[in-house]
Amino acid sequence: MASAEVNSLFSVKGRKALVTGGTSGIGLMISKGLVTNGAKVYVCGLESDPIKEVEATLNDLGNTSGGSAVG
Repeated sequence: MASAEVNSLFSVKGRKALVTGGTSGIGLMISKGLVTNGAKVYVCGLESDPIKEVEATLNDLGNTSGGSAVG
């Protein structure tokens, strides 16, 4: 049975997430939050240029937490 501690109940460390519209606004903030807390985030957007920039930024954020991003 999984631990019922708050840290394990709400942890995203090691999880994978797909964020559509992840290059700006709410989608970008969600992506940052997930990566900062250790998730691997797949970012989707309409244009490829912002995705590459966001991917680099998110990977810099994830260096300390183990999170990462793929655009």
